[in-house]
Order: sequence, then C-alpha cells, then structure tokens
Amino acid sequence: MKFAIHAALFFGVMICAVPASAQNAGVVAVIDVGKVFKNHPVFKARMDAVKQTVTDYEGVINQRREALNAQKKKQDEYNSDSPEYKRIEQALAHDIADIQVQNNMKRKEILVQETRIYYETYKEINDEIGKIASQFNIALVLNYDSTLPDPDDRASVQRGVSNPVVFQRNLDLTALVIKNLQERHPNVAGAAGPQINR
Repeated sequence: MKFAIHAALFFGVMICAVPASAQNAGVVAVIDVGKVFKNHPVFKARMDAVKQTVTDYEGVINQRREALNAQKKKQDEYNSDSPEYKRIEQALAHDIADIQVQNNMKRKEILVQETRIYYETYKEINDEIGKIASQFNIALVLNYDSTLPDPDDRASVQRGVSNPVVFQRNLDLTALVIKNLQERHPNVAGAAGPQINR
C-alpha cells in the first residue's frame, strides 16, 4: 500500500512536470539549406566569378592546344630522323607536361576556392539560423528538401521518400533566412529578387 502511494505521488509529479518542461523545450523548425544556397546573392556572385575564371582559363588552354597542334603539323613536315623533328618533339613533350601541371594546379586552386565559398556561405547561413532560432525560441532546426517529388521520376521520388522531414506545419525558415540574407547584401547582383518556390 505504501509503495502504491509513493508510486502514485511519483508519477503524479512526473505528469505535472512534463507540460512545464515541454513549454521550455522550444520549437522545432525546418529549413531547405539547398534553396538558401541557390538564393544567396553573395554565394551566387562568387560562384559565377569562379565559373568565369574556369571559362577564361579554358580559353587560354585552348589557345595553347591550338599552338601545340600547329607545332605538331610543322613537325610532320620534317623527317622523323631530322634534328628539327626531334627538337619540336622535345618542345611538344615539354609543353604538354607543362599544361598538365598547370591544369592540376588550377584544378586544386578552384577546389580550394569553391570549398572556401561553400564554407563561408554555410557559416553565414548557420549564423542567421541561430539568430532566428534565438529570437523565436527555436530549439532545433532540421535540414530538409522542400522540392515536391516528381511522380514520373524515380530518383526524385526516392529523394522525397528519404527526406528526413515527413511533415511540418508552417515552421519552414527558408524564406525568412533568404530574405534576411538578401537584405544584408542589397548591392550584390541578384539580391533584390528572391527566387523562392514554395
């Protein structure tokens, strides 16, 4: 009997305590980080600059390849035993190796640039989410893909099925984060017009 009274008191206290702790627990919200990246004005501008760098570099490399092809045609004019043929062959081998080294170095440079851009953008997005979460007592923000699956595309349906958020009711911070970031960077090309697909 004494045990039953203690058990009832314990569970009664626990039941009364749950609503109070639940009120202090905060809210759970979601965000489509991929969509925020796509609509982040500085990220888009910086990635466009990287793409332009790649395009410019490819133009330079194509010019060098054309010069190599011209040298190869000139080499074909000589007998394979002639000193001129061998001189051009050595120059071609040197230039081809040089292009490969430059390509590898440029590839690494571009990867480092892109990684830095992604990191800095992610950090800024994360900081903005933190500010909003503090302001609205949000305890947890989950990343999800807000794109609805295409019923005719198997890969799209599989992405939808594996989306960790099955249901959410108007707790999506995506539009607010995009708006705040675009207001923070108003002078960047593309900052004025959010491309938010709900």
